[in-house]
This record gives sequence, C-alpha cells and structure tokens, in this order.
Amino acid sequence: MLRLKYWLLDYIYDLVTFASAIILLIVSDYISYLKVWSWLMHLVKATIILCTTGIIIYLRSKEKKFYFIPLKRRAEKDDWMGYGRFEYHRIDNCFMITESESGYLFSKCLTWTDYRMFLDFKIVVRCVGVIVRAVNLSNYVMLQIEQEGVRPHIRINGGWAVWEPKNANLEFTSNLSLDKWYRIYVTCDKDVLSIVLMDNQRSILFERKWIIPRGWTNFLLGEEKDSPNPNQMPFPINLDYGTIGFRNYGNEQALLKNVFVQKI
Repeated sequence: MLRLKYWLLDYIYDLVTFASAIILLIVSDYISYLKVWSWLMHLVKATIILCTTGIIIYLRSKEKKFYFIPLKRRAEKDDWMGYGRFEYHRIDNCFMITESESGYLFSKCLTWTDYRMFLDFKIVVRCVGVIVRAVNLSNYVMLQIEQEGVRPHIRINGGWAVWEPKNANLEFTSNLSLDKWYRIYVTCDKDVLSIVLMDNQRSILFERKWIIPRGWTNFLLGEEKDSPNPNQMPFPINLDYGTIGFRNYGNEQALLKNVFVQKI
C-alpha cells in the first residue's frame, strides 16, 4: 500500500493530464452528436491536442519534489553512490548496509536544502548511520542510531566531530530491540534537525531536536575516536545543503527499506 500511495503521488500530474484528455474527448463526441458545424469540431480537436500537450510540457518542466525508494529490488542501487556493502538482502526483502567507511548517498537530491525524510530500519549489529546534508562522501551530518540513543556526527574533509547521546540530549528512555523494525523521521530546516522515532505500530518512542553547530570545531582525523591521543584539526562547518544517505563502518550492520524524502 505504501508503494501504491507514492506511485500515485509520483504520477499524479500524468493521471490529471489523462483525465483532462478524456473529458475533452467526451465534449468532442457530444458536439459531434449534436451535429454542429464541422469547423467547430476541428476547433475542439485542435484544442484537445494543444491543451494536453501544454499540460504535459508544463508538468514535466517542474522540478521533482519527492522521491520514494522502497529498497526492495537490486536495481534500486543504481541511484546511490558510495563504497562498501550496500546491497539487496533477499531473506528480509530489503537492503543491508555494512563495511562502508564512506557511506552511500542518494544521487538525485544533492542540491536540496530543507527537506523531510523517513525510513524503516532494523539494527543487526550495533547501529545504523542516517546521513543528511551530504555535499559529498567526505562532508555531511550523520545521525548514528544506537540502541541507547542517537550520536550526532559531523564529517568535514574526512574528519569527524562526534557528540555522545547524553551530551546531545538524545538518549532513549528505553533501549531499542535488535529484533524489531523502527521508523525514523528527520526534518532538516535550516540548522535544526527534528528527529522522531516510532515503533512498528507507529507509536512515538522519541522526539527531539538537534542543532547543527556553526563556526569552527576540531575534527578527529580518521577512525581515532577511541585512541588516547587522537589527532584533531580545526575546520569550518558549512553544511547548508546536501542529500541523504547511510553509513555503517566495519561490522556495524543494519537493514533498510521504505526511504522517502520530500522538499519543504
């Protein structure tokens, strides 16, 4: 039903155009039935052609406002760019991501600024990394969803700045289960990320906001967050636009499906 809903939304303009053509043809037949002047018949037919063509050109010239990616077919990987394992998982009829240091980005909304998105996920090992405002594979915001809470990450030029759930006020009141599917909604509105987490019954489990920091901050170089003296370097934060994606590093593993993103 979810796929049908977004298929109808995706092709609503085409369906409206089709319905308009049918209505105009009915009017044409009615005029023909009344046996009015032949020149009027030709005028009506020309109007049908011009109106239908004009509607199609106008609607096709408009920028697409949303994408729905079920992630239930291997071919759906074609619109994603990245490195590592992001592949169709036949047993669960969804995609799995793991062993991806760079992550994977959806290629069709790289220039989007403010948008809302949701996806269904299931944590298999440790976490799932949800990427937003990704300029490229080395610059983005990532919300790492663990069983205990959300760890915000910012990646700039390959370096990392990381906030623990307690420090970011993004701790869950109860741990997530590794045996259940969840749905997360993320809305990017300027510097504010609104995060809503639901269970598979669509009951809200968690609802918070996190503000993307501005200015300069120190970033960890490489995967050195657990070393006693990690190398750090200051970089400016400038993530005003960018696409969505996912990242799970090393043995981190998660299942994904029903990804939706819409401009606001």
